[in-house]
Amino acid sequence: MGISKDRPSQNIADEIHYDVRSFAHHTKLSPESILLASFVDPQGGSDSTGATDTGIPLVHTVTLDEESKAVVLTCRGTLGFEDVLADMMCDYDDLVWRGKAYKVHKGIHASARRLLYGGDGRVLATIKAALEEYPDYGLVLCGHSLGGAVTALLGVMLAEPSAGGVRFLTSAVEHSKLIGQAGSSGTPTDICLPSGRPIHVYAYGPPATMSPSLQKATRGLITSTVHGNDMVPYLSLGVLHDFQALALAFKTDNNEAKAEVKRRVWAGLRSGLADKWYDNPTNQSGEDDEHWGYVALKTLRVSMMSSKLLPPGEVFKVETTPVMRRDAFTQEAIDDIGKPAKRIVLKYIRDVEAHFREVRFGSSMLTDHSPGRYEDALRRLTSGVVEI
Repeated sequence: MGISKDRPSQNIADEIHYDVRSFAHHTKLSPESILLASFVDPQGGSDSTGATDTGIPLVHTVTLDEESKAVVLTCRGTLGFEDVLADMMCDYDDLVWRGKAYKVHKGIHASARRLLYGGDGRVLATIKAALEEYPDYGLVLCGHSLGGAVTALLGVMLAEPSAGGVRFLTSAVEHSKLIGQAGSSGTPTDICLPSGRPIHVYAYGPPATMSPSLQKATRGLITSTVHGNDMVPYLSLGVLHDFQALALAFKTDNNEAKAEVKRRVWAGLRSGLADKWYDNPTNQSGEDDEHWGYVALKTLRVSMMSSKLLPPGEVFKVETTPVMRRDAFTQEAIDDIGKPAKRIVLKYIRDVEAHFREVRFGSSMLTDHSPGRYEDALRRLTSGVVEI
């Protein structure tokens, strides 16, 4: 996945699975702290329609983090970007939380429900046993891309706000919809997590997962991090509908924006060819062009009002900008004069709905989604400015 630069040593006689050892090596945890690992889930995940048992694995691990005193559930998500695009363009579903229905991504909701309720219930049972064994531990859920979105909805299913509403705690709600797991009486087995434990979700590059109302309600429960120009957090069915409406707007013969765009493009082509022929380059940009661009954008946005989903919870954005070393002109760094560096800045997105209303195009909008890019940017963030 473009994360690990080195690999752990492996003895042939070692009984620990290589993937388990690699996960422990990368997270700097001991293999013994891994309570559950499912690097190949034979039951499959869910496709873009929300159907399960499709053979798409949802890889997950449950670990103990002694330093943070937490039981940690990690979900990996899809690896191929084409899978991400297929998963994102999906219909919406209703998630009922605390007596109110919220719109969420249907496929992600199905994956979360299957992980929580499906199979033999080993994920929920493992978390419950660990929390009971460690009464001073909280629950952390985390994941990248689709895995981050799944853990976000899992966090909603397992949490409730505290009495003051400032933080979130594990809920006392019983989970009894386990598929294929029945007690001696033939009824589904109930599993209830120890209530009142701190719970938080960390999602990295999650897709648009939930409605604006649920996104606001889960601030304090979920922290989402978006790297650079990553386009995945912008994608939902509403964006696809906006693109369709935009195409229909350009198809209309009496559309003023369409006519103006055609005129501007044709004028630009003619002037560009003339400039090259006569070797007389001119600068055609000016206030009129900027004003026209703003007016055209406002006209087109009228048709881009479809209901959209948003990345979950509180959203932060990690941005990377090229800079010159701050010590480039000091005596000690005389050999580094002019040497470039990168500045990593963490920004808090106050108006998530406005920021993720439409896709923002950039040259790195595909590559910035890589988990390796996320990890590298967050590692560099601790330094502020580092060498390239």
